[in-house]
Amino acid sequence: MSTRNTTTHTPLPTIDDIPDELDDEPTTGSTSPKANGQQLTGAGMSLDQLNTMGFDDSRDELIRQKLTPPTGDWVKSERWKLQKIVYIGDSQPGDVDPEGRTMFVVSGKPDARQANSMEYQPQLFVRLSPDVRYKPDKPEEIDNAHKLFNKAKTDVYIALHSEKPTRFAQFITMLEEDSYVVRTMNGDNGPIVVDIKARIAVRRR
Repeated sequence: MSTRNTTTHTPLPTIDDIPDELDDEPTTGSTSPKANGQQLTGAGMSLDQLNTMGFDDSRDELIRQKLTPPTGDWVKSERWKLQKIVYIGDSQPGDVDPEGRTMFVVSGKPDARQANSMEYQPQLFVRLSPDVRYKPDKPEEIDNAHKLFNKAKTDVYIALHSEKPTRFAQFITMLEEDSYVVRTMNGDNGPIVVDIKARIAVRRR
């Protein structure tokens, strides 16, 4: 099996939302005169001049729509990237890794969809964990990461391969290579994958 990207993290309060690593804003301080070659202060229009101006609502609405992809089913047909994360210290009896909770994060772009006369192809993240955890606010309910793992390992894998996986290598290959469907809902930081299901497809080799 090929080498996988592995990252170690300390426990986080919740894992049911999209990670925040997509922040592409430059980091600047008040003492820095420039960012990316651009002057930060002392140039450009004054605040009084800006106060007389209106907004470009047409442009802003178009951008807002682009930043808000439709929810629902997205087809994964291309290869996606898998990263294994271990949350050190968040360990319970029966965990795969005694050091902490194991998490698989599968990410990539689904097939494009048309909506609102626009084409959408968002970056999606599927977070699955073989280790059982319960929701902090609903201790009787298993969290989404383990639900997705269980659904992928049984329903999806069996539908695609007509048998259960016997090793993690088979399961990981399916997540990366096979074609399946993920369902999203809107979260605070973008679309959240809340379900995974099989579709009639040929495995990518």
